[in-house]
Amino acid sequence: MPWPLAVAMIAAAVLSLPSRAMADEPTQATWQITPGTRLALTTAAEGSRLFAVADSFVEKLSRFDLQSRLKSAQPVTRNAYLAFVAQQTRSFTYAETTTLQ
Repeated sequence: MPWPLAVAMIAAAVLSLPSRAMADEPTQATWQITPGTRLALTTAAEGSRLFAVADSFVEKLSRFDLQSRLKSAQPVTRNAYLAFVAQQTRSFTYAETTTLQ
């Protein structure tokens, strides 16, 4: 996968739309970063859904990686890790979205 696409996918997973929608607020939710690369804001729920999918990164995590990311001395499964990261999304504030624009 070309890195611009990977960056756009990560950004879409991590970033989310502001929770309030008012007529005087910016409505643009995507920006072109470089040719072929767009930054897309998603909802926190969509970010959680994207984070909960096992991919090649997750498949390569070692036992140590999983335990250290969850700060656990006990064995951690990939499913437990995915459930944990899915809970780590949040919506951007209006001010943060405005700064990105």
